[in-house]
Amino acid sequence: MDWRQAEVGAMVVFDGSSREQVQWGSNDDPDGILTVGDAYEVEERDVHSWHTKLKLKGVEGWFNSASFSLLTTPKEKTDE
Repeated sequence: MDWRQAEVGAMVVFDGSSREQVQWGSNDDPDGILTVGDAYEVEERDVHSWHTKLKLKGVEGWFNSASFSLLTTPKEKTDE
């Protein structure tokens, strides 16, 4: 996924996560918080040199972008 498209307002789908994804960059653990296959809206994005963290609307915590697939970009969302 091109995380430049996962801007604020983009919709992403949670694909699940591994221990390594959680530990890389001190991300929050999505187990028990997020549901695999559910869509979430990106509220904030924190881009680092080797990873990107996503904050999701209505969900507390920052999660590794590697745990998600892009569903829609912000432009696509507003075109609906």
